[in-house]
Amino acid sequence: MPESDLVKTGIKGLDEILFGGIPRGNIILLAGTAGTGKTTLGVEFVYRGARQFNEPGVIVLFEVAPDKLIRVGPERARA
Repeated sequence: MPESDLVKTGIKGLDEILFGGIPRGNIILLAGTAGTGKTTLGVEFVYRGARQFNEPGVIVLFEVAPDKLIRVGPERARA
């Protein structure tokens, strides 16, 4: 797949595992038990995409309160 058709995550090692990134236009669903890092990965992906690659992003969470995401999200995204 041409590199222009891939969206880089900016997360060390993840782009390698994904052979360069996520195919542009795909919808990604992260599933797993509590504490496995789903929210952290989502926040990191959206933050790095916007910050490093000028990419738009959306994160939809059903079980995390907005105030918790606002309080914890930026700290984890910059780590």
